[in-house]
Amino acid sequence: MFPETVTPSLPDSVVEQAGKLDAEERLELLLQYTGKSGEVWTLAGESGFVMLEPDAETESESETNAQSQVNVLLPIWPHKDLIGLWTRAEETGAEPTAIALDEFTETWLPGLANNQVDLVVFPVGAKQTGMVLSAQELQQSLQEAQ
Repeated sequence: MFPETVTPSLPDSVVEQAGKLDAEERLELLLQYTGKSGEVWTLAGESGFVMLEPDAETESESETNAQSQVNVLLPIWPHKDLIGLWTRAEETGAEPTAIALDEFTETWLPGLANNQVDLVVFPVGAKQTGMVLSAQELQQSLQEAQ
């Protein structure tokens, strides 16, 4: 389904298929594709990066994480074309922004962990449905996927 090589844009059929994946499959897609592309995508606007309030629609990776008090979530995607699957993306007034994977793992993830910011991986639909991981969990998953 997803391209084996890194592409600047995705065919509509691929975007549509990716939107039908469940949260765990979308996490796997993020881990695989970001390793190839060397970047993750998020949304940034005039006020900075888009952060979300956690809600009952997000799916936690672990019981411990589900019980922890998370103040905000940073949404991330494997490709800029997939951001449009999240209905609320347009409401933010923000633009897709790439972050180099090295910078993300070496600077962003430790900073997010220090600030107790978790990540919602590849949210889709009208809500922010996606796998929620702590920065440490995502760091470990990215290392294991390499």
